[in-house]
Amino acid sequence: DTALKTVQQQVDQVLKVIKSDDSKAQKKELISKQAKGFFDFTLMARLALGYHWKKMSPDQQEQFTKVYRDLLESVYMDRLLSYKGQKINYVRQIQLSDTRAQVDTQVVTPQGQEIPMAYRLVDENGQWRVYDMVIENVSLAQNYRSQFTSFLQNKSYNDLLEQLRQKTEKTG
Repeated sequence: DTALKTVQQQVDQVLKVIKSDDSKAQKKELISKQAKGFFDFTLMARLALGYHWKKMSPDQQEQFTKVYRDLLESVYMDRLLSYKGQKINYVRQIQLSDTRAQVDTQVVTPQGQEIPMAYRLVDENGQWRVYDMVIENVSLAQNYRSQFTSFLQNKSYNDLLEQLRQKTEKTG
């Protein structure tokens, strides 16, 4: 499948869950399960930490990836579940390299506002997985990398983990 087709299928599946009669907890569980196959959370965590990733042990990397995934899910889950029939336009696929592509989409609000959203994907053994999202021209990975780099200039890795856990609890 192409990256564009993969994004379209995954987004359609999420929308189907959102529109279902399932409880909010059931919807969160189904979307979370689907996200694990669609997003490369390890690569997302590595990009978000930048050069700090290499300083960490494999155990710390794994721990950070889990905490980061939990944070992303807690921050974006309520936004997803607040979907109210916005239209999704699939604009194009741009091949970035042999194994990387970008799928440009637009979310069209009921008022007609077009919000650009791009998915950056990597082909892992024939399966396209998201490693970054660009929402209104702001890269998720770059945004978090900037925040984490700034935080780690004055505080420890453990302090960062603790702050992320606290944010997750507040938003989740």
